[in-house]
Amino acid sequence: MSRLLVTGGGGFVLSHLVRHWTELAPSNRVIVVDAEPLDASAKEFFEPSSEQISVVQGDVSDVATWDRLRDHADGISHVVHGAAVTSIDRLCRAGGLRAIAPAMATNMMGITHALGFAGELPDLMRFIFVSSGSVYDNHGHQAPGQPLPEDGSVNPSGFYAISKFAGEMLTTQAMSGTGLPALSVRLSGVYGPLDRTTASRDVHCAPKKILHQLRNGREIGVSGLDAVGDYIYASDVAHAIAGLLTCVRPRHPVYNIALGEFITLRELLALASEINPSLQFRETSSDDADIAGEANLIQGRWGAYDISRLIADTGWHPRPLAVALRDYAEWLGDNAY
Repeated sequence: MSRLLVTGGGGFVLSHLVRHWTELAPSNRVIVVDAEPLDASAKEFFEPSSEQISVVQGDVSDVATWDRLRDHADGISHVVHGAAVTSIDRLCRAGGLRAIAPAMATNMMGITHALGFAGELPDLMRFIFVSSGSVYDNHGHQAPGQPLPEDGSVNPSGFYAISKFAGEMLTTQAMSGTGLPALSVRLSGVYGPLDRTTASRDVHCAPKKILHQLRNGREIGVSGLDAVGDYIYASDVAHAIAGLLTCVRPRHPVYNIALGEFITLRELLALASEINPSLQFRETSSDDADIAGEANLIQGRWGAYDISRLIADTGWHPRPLAVALRDYAEWLGDNAY
C-alpha cells in the first residue's frame, strides 16, 4: 500500500493526482490537505474512490495544521506539496503589498513546513514540490524553434513566480543538504476538468476560455491570433507526477511537465472548430477581446517547454492536444467546470 499526502489536493490540478493515485491500486490511500472544505465539484470528482481519501482542512502556513497532520503521518510514503495562491500579483495590484502577506505566507511558509514535515517521515520515498513555468524569463535564451530546457532562462517576474522559485530552491537545498528524496516540477499552462475560480486560483488559459465559450454557444472575440502557448491537460499532469513519485532514481532536481510544443490561438480555434463546426470567432482589439494574446511572446515561459528529461526518466508522454481538447469538451458538456 502507498500512502500519499497532497497539499492543495482539493484544487484544480492536484485533484487529478488524488483521483489518479487511488485508481492505480485499490490499496492506495491519499490524505488531502486544503485550506477550504471540498466543494461539491471536488466531492463528485472523488466520489468513485472516496473511501480511499481522507481530508484534513488547514492552512499550510500554520504550524498547527502540520501538528495535526502528525496524527495521520504513519505510513506516508509520498508527499506532493501543491498548495499555493496563484492570484498574488492581482491581489497586490488591488490592495498593495500589505494585501499579499497572507498569500505569500501560504506560498513561502507552506513549502518550508512541508519540507520539515517530510523530513520526519521514516517511510518517505519521494517529495515533490509543484512549481510553475512562470519562473522562466518572458523571452528565454533557447535556440530559435527549440523548446525551453529546465537549465537556464530562469528569471521570475512577479510575487507568485518569485515564491515558486524560492520553493524550488528550498526543495533543492533540502535534497542536497539533508538527503531528502525531493524534486520540483514546473507546469506549463494547465487546462481541464475542475478548472474553476476559487479563493486561491484565478487563472483562465486559452483552451479553457475557448471551450467554455464554445459550450455556451457564444462568439469568441480574439486578439493576437498568432500568440502561442504550451498547454497541458490536467490528467496528463497527474500521470506525470505519479510517474516521478514512483521513479526509482530521478536524475534531475527539476522537471518540466508540458505538452512540449507550442500552439497558436489560431490553431487552437481550428481544433475547437473540429469539435464543433458552429464555432464563431472574430478578431478584435485587446480591450474588447475574450482572449487577448501577445504575438511577440513566443519564447521563454510562453513558448514550448522541453520535456525530454521527464520522458527519459519515466516513459511518460502527453496525449495529443486534439484528443485532450475533445475529452475536455465532452466533460464540459456534462459538468459546469
